[in-house]
Amino acid sequence: MSIRSRLTLSYVLLFLVVLAIGTAALWASRRWRRSAADLSRAYNQGVAAERLRADIYRQISAGSDFLSGDRSAEPDFWSIQERVVQQMGQLKSAAETEEETDHLEALEETQRELVYVAQNIFKPSAAGARNPKERRAERLDEIGNEVTSDVAVLNQYYQGLEKAALSAAASSGNLITYLVGGAALLALAQLLATVFLLQRWLAGPIAEVGRVTAKISRGDFEAKVVVQSQDEWGALAGAINRMAKALKEYEQKMRAQERLAALGELAAFATHNIRNPLAGIRAASQVMLAECQSQPAIKESLADIIQSVDKLDVWIQRLLGFAKPLDLQPTKTELPQLVYETLGLNEALLESKKIGVTTHLAALPPVLVDLVLMEQVLSALIVNAVEAMDKGGSLTIEAAADSKEAVLRVSDTGKGIPPVFIERVFKPFVTDKPGGTGLGLAQAKKIVDLHGGSIKVESRPGAGTTMTLTLPLWREES
Repeated sequence: MSIRSRLTLSYVLLFLVVLAIGTAALWASRRWRRSAADLSRAYNQGVAAERLRADIYRQISAGSDFLSGDRSAEPDFWSIQERVVQQMGQLKSAAETEEETDHLEALEETQRELVYVAQNIFKPSAAGARNPKERRAERLDEIGNEVTSDVAVLNQYYQGLEKAALSAAASSGNLITYLVGGAALLALAQLLATVFLLQRWLAGPIAEVGRVTAKISRGDFEAKVVVQSQDEWGALAGAINRMAKALKEYEQKMRAQERLAALGELAAFATHNIRNPLAGIRAASQVMLAECQSQPAIKESLADIIQSVDKLDVWIQRLLGFAKPLDLQPTKTELPQLVYETLGLNEALLESKKIGVTTHLAALPPVLVDLVLMEQVLSALIVNAVEAMDKGGSLTIEAAADSKEAVLRVSDTGKGIPPVFIERVFKPFVTDKPGGTGLGLAQAKKIVDLHGGSIKVESRPGAGTTMTLTLPLWREES
């Protein structure tokens, strides 16, 4: 997962958590406000009920005063009655539950009973009734007790509402407190996580990249950025590692070019300052050899001189051939025919070493190669194979092709190549043969590379060696 995706995911998760906390806080706040409103309503209803009870008691007192002979109490009663009706209407309109409405209706029924008794007090209907004042006064006391009971029940109900509202408000406040604390802890956790993730995702990789690039800038192309994550840093680490590898290869090529330049200078020096004296030494030795036929010791020494001069001349020729630029002239070539012609050129060498040759050259498409240079490559491979089989053996040459290239394999049953030389076998002057120059395979690789092909070696000590060449096929557009 990329760093951008990780950051986006972390931001989304943080947003969801904050959204959840905000939603819970909003819900708790609304619940608290609703609880406060319920508490305020219950308190106001309780106060209104107490006022109503006080007014009803004033009506009862007015009725008692009227029975005591105070005729002015009747207007007071009906004046209070208007206020009682208004208060009762307000209480009932503010009622929210059926239970509250039932309590208010019970109180209203008791108050209506009071009005009925008052009407009988203010307008007696049965003259001469037994103790009418006493009975009516008792009834007023009974109604007062009923009012007290009804209002007490109503107040108890409102007190229950107040307790419930207070409890809900307290729980909402606690929830808000928890949410604020949780938000603070979340902010702290987010800060710590951000510091940790920045260290892991950014600071650590930046330090690693800086450390390795500093090594690369000092020429240490073996340094590698160790970043295992599959994100932008992993891609950057891979790019830097590939860059280091490319720089190392470029450095090797530059060094090879420098060596070639040095070889060119050495070849020019050898051409002008060594071959001419060698030619004079060889000519003088041949003249002396012709004159000393009767002296075997001198004759043998002169023959050794001539042979050594010839070897030195061959070495100089190979050095010149490797150092000078190659003029590539690729043409349409039949690979089997080229193999057979090269084997013919080396037939004497193969027979002298008692090397058996086996070929598997099927009908192949033509290849696009420089005939002379590719014959030099095949000769170098054949000569190397023969030199590896000093006690005789078998040489196998086989070829095949696909839609893009031809593959040629030259295998021997010789002593193989030591592991210490296997990775450097195509480098100049690398050889394990006494008296060898180490330029044959280096020149062969140089020629094959110029053709856009490749050459590889597979070898095990004591089990032989296989050289594999890939060469481009000839096409009409070529």
